[in-house]
Amino acid sequence: MIGILRDATAMMEKVAGFAMAALADELTPEQAGKILGISRPLVVRRMDDGRLPFRYEGAHRRCKLADVLKLKAAEEQQQNTLRELAEMGEVDYQPTPRF
Repeated sequence: MIGILRDATAMMEKVAGFAMAALADELTPEQAGKILGISRPLVVRRMDDGRLPFRYEGAHRRCKLADVLKLKAAEEQQQNTLRELAEMGEVDYQPTPRF
């Protein structure tokens, strides 16, 4: 048990922006954007096109942390696949700029 805590503490010291939260926690588009590395308007666009599930709380959008992490993993996988195809000469890959 102490070894696990020691490892977790060491990881927290190395990783900038480490945070612990329940996967069911809800985020604002701004908070989701910080995790995804994109602007709030781009998060809203992903919500509107169905890539990021959300709900309204009054006039405000909220999305689950778990859904944000799933989207981040999917987008990273897509970027990696495009990069691999570009290395094989299959496509002309240019990374999407992060705003």
